[in-house]
Order: sequence, then C-alpha cells, then structure tokens
Amino acid sequence: MTEAPPPGPYSDAVFEFSDDAAELVLRVEHAGRSLRLFGDGRLEIQAGDGERYIRRLDRARMLEVFRAAVDHGLAEFDVQMLLLEIGAEAWRTPCKTERVTATLRFTAYDRHGAGGGIEHAGICPDDYPQIVQSKALADLRAVLEQEIGEARREGSIELAPPDYEHATFAVSSDPTQLILSFRVSADGAGPSMRLYGDGRLELQRFDRRGGVVASHDLNLPFVEMTGLVRLAVDHGFAEWDRYSLEFLGIDSRSTHPTMAFGELHLESYQRGDYSRAGLGRSFRFGDVGLGLKYSAEVLQVRGLKAMQQALDRYFKSAEGG
Repeated sequence: MTEAPPPGPYSDAVFEFSDDAAELVLRVEHAGRSLRLFGDGRLEIQAGDGERYIRRLDRARMLEVFRAAVDHGLAEFDVQMLLLEIGAEAWRTPCKTERVTATLRFTAYDRHGAGGGIEHAGICPDDYPQIVQSKALADLRAVLEQEIGEARREGSIELAPPDYEHATFAVSSDPTQLILSFRVSADGAGPSMRLYGDGRLELQRFDRRGGVVASHDLNLPFVEMTGLVRLAVDHGFAEWDRYSLEFLGIDSRSTHPTMAFGELHLESYQRGDYSRAGLGRSFRFGDVGLGLKYSAEVLQVRGLKAMQQALDRYFKSAEGG
C-alpha cells in the first residue's frame, strides 16, 4: 500500500510547467479581474470591464509565482481534506469576503510520490487564514494586483503580429493518419472533409440525425495536399489558442446552431523559436458568418471562412459542379 505524502513542507516539491506559447499554465480570478499566464511568459490581464493588458514575464518571474503557490500546497489542493479541517458546515456557509480561484497546469510534479497535473482551487482565503492554501491564494491575488498596477502604469507591450506564413511543417505519409479535418454543422447537418497522409480527401455530408447522405473520395497530389494544410497553418490553426480569442472577446467554445470545428495533426512544426514534434490541435467556433461580421480582423476567424470555401470547392468538384 502506498503511503500518503506527508502534510508538509511543500517546499521540497519538484515541478515543471510548459513553455508552449499556446498552453495556459496559470489562471487567477478575483473580484471580476483575472490574469492568464502562458508557457512563453505572455500575460493577459483583465483589469475591469473593457480594461485589458498584455504583458510578459521572464522565466525566473514565472518560477517565482509558481513556487509561491506550490510552497503553500496549492498543487495538492484537496477539498475533502479541507472539509475535515474547517468542517462541512463552515464550508457551506457563504463567504464573508471575496473568493479567489486559481488553476495551475504542471507538466510534472512530485513530492514524496504525490503527483499533480491540472489543479483547480477556489476558496475565500480571508475567511480561512488557518488553512495553508489560503496563503497561496492570497499570494496569487497579490500577484494579480501587482501586475494590474504595473500594467496601468506602463501599459501593454506591443506584440509583433505572428508570422504564421513563415512556419515550416511536415506531415505524415501514413494513409491511416488523419492530417486535417474540418466540418461545418447547422443543427447537426452539413459537410465535412478529412485529409489523410496519402492525400486521400474524404468528403461527407450529414443530415440532422447524423446520418451520411453523401460521400466522396478525392486523391490530392502532394502539392495540393500540403497546400490545404498550408491554408490552415497560415491562419494560425497550428497554434490555435481559445484563451487568447477569449481575451479578444471571442468565446470559441460557445454553442451555436451553426458550428465549424476540426483538427490539425503535424509530424513537426516550427515558427521561430517555437518548435513542436507530433503537434495536434483541435479548433471550434460558433457561427463563422457572425464572426466575420464582428471579428473580421481576427486571422483565425478569416481562416475558418477560407477553410469553409475550400470545403465547398472540393464538394463542387466531387459532384461535378
């Protein structure tokens, strides 16, 4: 039987977190304000209604913030243990002070056998100062307040537009490997395409019950196959990041009668210093037409429209149009 790790100190924990620009590694929310920290150090701050900033933290500062949370046990936050400590009745009592919530994402965590992956914690730290994790959440609240203060004094940093068109990539030649999929669904009905490593493009049209009402296969030459993948890459799909879209006021997860969604799988991908082997991304979006009406400046939204046009062209070709 594995022994439970000791209650402390947490400072002897070892951990790692992603350096992926598209990976959210820390989120802190308090009193209608929030920060989102990504693996490359990009910090998105929501300081109030319509008040947004973009900052950047170096790796040392990121480690400092994580260390403060880890040293006070937040990576091993356990609601059941919390109930034993403060009592179920106190837990059910509404907070007298503001709640702080945090999400930490680790690629590795270990403390005497205790593992950690994605940890979500939320309590009112000022109501329970006796709990060690309250100190962690209070520290993260202080980080949020400090970063908001600095952002208000110094403003946002200017981020260069991503040069997706300069990205390089490789795709599998395995005929069973899905490279790219894209589907448009209106109340469940609509067309889809699935591109495989040997260039086979599977086209299907679905009815509202999910039944296939039309099916075609096209064989794309390598140049045309990679051109279709290039279309997705040039519009940022290999680095699709719903959190940054949310920061722009776009909720890509929202449900809508008309949806566009798909996947992209690459053997390798590189853009500048950002490099990944075995990259896989999924993407989804609500009504693309509405997106173009209100968010036409967002590259990924225009990319969804371009993918939809490509899908329509391939169906027209397959059906002799």
